[in-house]
Amino acid sequence: MSVGRIHPRGQGGRGTPDQMKLKNLLPWLVTGAAVVAGATGAADPSFPPRGAVPVGSTPVSLAAVDPNDDAKVDFAVTGARYLTSLRQTSSMPPLVTARTLAGRVDAVFATRGRITKLAADANRVAVITATNAKRTRGRVVVWTAPGRKSTSFNLRDGGGSLCEGGPSCVDELALGAGEVAWLFRTGGNSLELFVVAAKLSGGAPKYVDQTGNGYGAGYDPNGGWLGQLLGGGSLLAYNTWTICETLDPHEPRACPPTDPATHHVLAEERLVRIAANRLAVVRRGAGSYRLSAVGGGRMAVETAGAVTLFAPSGSRVATIAAVNGDPSRAIALSRTRLAIARTLTLDLYDPATGTEVQSIPLGPAAALQLAGVNSKLAMLRGPSRLVLVRLSDTKQISLPLRSGPAATPLYARLTEAGLFYAYNMPRASAKGRIVFEPNAKLLARF
Repeated sequence: MSVGRIHPRGQGGRGTPDQMKLKNLLPWLVTGAAVVAGATGAADPSFPPRGAVPVGSTPVSLAAVDPNDDAKVDFAVTGARYLTSLRQTSSMPPLVTARTLAGRVDAVFATRGRITKLAADANRVAVITATNAKRTRGRVVVWTAPGRKSTSFNLRDGGGSLCEGGPSCVDELALGAGEVAWLFRTGGNSLELFVVAAKLSGGAPKYVDQTGNGYGAGYDPNGGWLGQLLGGGSLLAYNTWTICETLDPHEPRACPPTDPATHHVLAEERLVRIAANRLAVVRRGAGSYRLSAVGGGRMAVETAGAVTLFAPSGSRVATIAAVNGDPSRAIALSRTRLAIARTLTLDLYDPATGTEVQSIPLGPAAALQLAGVNSKLAMLRGPSRLVLVRLSDTKQISLPLRSGPAATPLYARLTEAGLFYAYNMPRASAKGRIVFEPNAKLLARF
């Protein structure tokens, strides 16, 4: 049954796309979409005004469906090249407010510039900061919590007609293997991508990889790509791939064998490790893409719904088969747990064997995004909420955040050491704030 149709009202410019949202569904629906971009539109206004859900670019229609046969009305939004599912969540298990711990002060680190990206590993956190200083376009700042020790690197590259330069051109950030790495873009008609890495022990950042394609002002995706830059523990890794697809049916392009789902050239898909500013290709072919999580000395690659764990050498450790009708929404990996967030559950596996350990119903927290797992906790985050799940008994708590800007953390990550989250103070002289709570304090909140 169709319950509404979405009519685009305008197309956003590249780099600053308008956001299309289905209003009033967030409190009880969970989205399967991962991106928000493209056009603006309006949905049936009969729902009570309670929030918003991003559903992707160029939406076409909205329909009532029941794909999981649970006798509950769900929704599907279709677009030119995607389908977004929105499903009702259960009110159980209950979500309670975490305990306030009197006398326990958080470790807080301030940055001069506003924070635009965050990555964390163990008791370290890295952020990209934007600054108005003329001598730099921004910085990468690495803080070792809970002390005051920090290291910073200037951003001097990026820009062109595709972005303003500096922090706005950095798309990915990662920590691992004693290094911090970031991926930035530049270009004009073409798009150029670079990976830069810097040793935390000292020394200047170095370019470790670069490629290019036509997806600048020319909007031609064909060419080389870099992405999925992730790190944790002793590992820092990313994917490289090549796209070859026919854009004009009257002028067919001669392409080597490609994956029909992604248009990637199969022979060019690679899983690459960074170690001491050097590269090592550890896997090639379709099974090397898409890197989804790194941690505990392993790398998790999701291909066609199945998740395969690889050792640093690229040898296969274990494989978790795809679940028909219930694909993963996000993946997190630690030394003792592989966590896969599905539509309504958080499924936990032994990363050494791939054996399922437990499946946790998420209830109201199913609409949130998985943001980390360790041996005792998992964390999910939303626009204005952080939820912790205690793995021993599956109890869930919502963390009380400070008032003001701290009530809406921009970024949050759970590591083996604890929780990092960041927010900005626009009127303060030091505009960025990073908060760290160790695992012991988080567990005491239950």
